[in-house]
Amino acid sequence: MDVQWRGPHTGPLELSYARVGGGPPRTAPVNSSGLEHRAALRGLEPGQVYWYNCSGAGFARKLRTPRWSLGESAFLVSQLDSAQGNLSNVDVLIVFGDESPAMDVDIAQVMPRAQAEDMRAYDVGPTRMVVVSGDLKTAQHTLERSVLATRRSLHWYREDSEAPDGSASEAPKWLLIVLTEPVYCTLERACKAPEGLVPLLEEADVIVSAGHGYERTWPMLGGEYCARGPELALDPCGTVYVVSGDTLPGEMAPPAEFVAQRSHAGGFGVASTNQTHLHWRQWSPQGDKVDDFALPVREPREDFLSMLQWILVALVVVLCNASFVRYIYSEGLQRRPEQTDLLSASKRTKSKDKDNDSNDSI
Repeated sequence: MDVQWRGPHTGPLELSYARVGGGPPRTAPVNSSGLEHRAALRGLEPGQVYWYNCSGAGFARKLRTPRWSLGESAFLVSQLDSAQGNLSNVDVLIVFGDESPAMDVDIAQVMPRAQAEDMRAYDVGPTRMVVVSGDLKTAQHTLERSVLATRRSLHWYREDSEAPDGSASEAPKWLLIVLTEPVYCTLERACKAPEGLVPLLEEADVIVSAGHGYERTWPMLGGEYCARGPELALDPCGTVYVVSGDTLPGEMAPPAEFVAQRSHAGGFGVASTNQTHLHWRQWSPQGDKVDDFALPVREPREDFLSMLQWILVALVVVLCNASFVRYIYSEGLQRRPEQTDLLSASKRTKSKDKDNDSNDSI
């Protein structure tokens, strides 16, 4: 886990850390670039609280490590300090904005930047989270460039079985995408995603983005909803798009058919995942429940390149069979005159033998 901070420090810096309540402290070197400082903490146990301080920086804090290997994970999505009292069981805080909320105990934070061009992947328990910075056009360019340069589509991010440190782990059950702008929204106006972006995102289970108010779609596939109804347990036939942001100023615009739930109140969302289900609960700044839904795990869709490969294999098999049938048919046509001559000769022989038998009887 990396610890980052900003400040005017002079001289060499060194960060000390240890688990609260046990173990001798360890040290980590600090890499500095101007006012930006970063230290990598290694050998941390999942789900534990650690203290850390930095000599020369004048601070001492605590952090809680995510439950990486416990088969579950929890995310909190927020733009507000109202989430402060709901961080006790959260592994990762997804923050939309330029500042992090004040916390007594630090946890892992993800902050996508609207003015950046970047894509990073994180494994948290059974969930792989891909964070794409920049607006939607920039996000599309980043995804397309990743596919062309590394052949790594979102299908690879779901199916890859290598953890970030290179150690073997199970393939993630969930794929969560974080964007800075919504793909589908209707609270203020209808959002319009760049052409070609939606197909790049359809491998994800849930896509979270910043915006005003709260809005959730039914599972979407091919630009249309593939399931809808009153059930809180949704059909995992497509991708659920969630907008979670600050309170919407003014009146809400009319909803669209693909909208499952929405509210002008902002607030924060808490997403919990395990090996079988994803559970999302949305809360208003006042602590009122706005939404509550669950998704069962789904089988990953076949990657487009894999599908194309199987189609090509099937086409080759069909062509080979057709060529074989044509060869047999051609050989049959070529041998037909020979077979006809042999048949005629056989008939003449039989007729001659019959005539000889007749003469012998006379």
